[in-house]
Amino acid sequence: MARQLIGKQIKLSLPEYKGTIEFYEGILRYKQYQEFLVTKEQDITLDNLEVEKTFSGVAVDLIGTIGSFKFVVYFTHPERNVPDNLFNPTDSKCGVIQIALDLLKNQFKTANSENKTYHEILTDFLTNDRKSKKWIYHPRFEQCASTAVEDLKIGASNFEYTIHHQNNNPHFAAKSSSIQKSHNHESINAYQDFPNKWIRFECVVCKSRWEGYEAGGNQCPKCETSLYSRPIS
Repeated sequence: MARQLIGKQIKLSLPEYKGTIEFYEGILRYKQYQEFLVTKEQDITLDNLEVEKTFSGVAVDLIGTIGSFKFVVYFTHPERNVPDNLFNPTDSKCGVIQIALDLLKNQFKTANSENKTYHEILTDFLTNDRKSKKWIYHPRFEQCASTAVEDLKIGASNFEYTIHHQNNNPHFAAKSSSIQKSHNHESINAYQDFPNKWIRFECVVCKSRWEGYEAGGNQCPKCETSLYSRPIS
């Protein structure tokens, strides 16, 4: 459906993105928290939009550009979660957003009764609904985290910390004693080739099953979209 409804340009309303530093310092060593801002709420326009392409070794729903930066959109629903590769993309000059489609399905059902087209509903949802969006990767996160940590270190003694992503990134939770090593390790791994495995898929809408490559082979042959596909064992 996305292929038919989305053109070469689209406007998105984006939520703010914050990280949190969990830290201990001084003699008492009690746990403290400090938030830091990565980006404020903003509205953007994605140009050169491509639908259902491969990025960082996985199939994604939309890829567009903002200046020289790539911007990736991945649609989710209860049967479809964000792939691990998108939390640490190969191209660090990019942004990755998750958009939960849970509410959109009900809006499509009422399209006829409200005299709205699917295109109008989808455009309004993408342009105005911030609550359904979540940052998965922002290119300035590590820089903002580093600046926030250095500010906390001023005048502190016996300082230890852990950085938490707002997006529940499963790959990032490093203490001060090992954080630089962890970052270097991630940087090296980011440019390794991803194996493209042959796996089985299922469409949660029409229940079709088929086989294809893990990256790029997840388009349902019946629905002609990868939006509701999921890997199965």
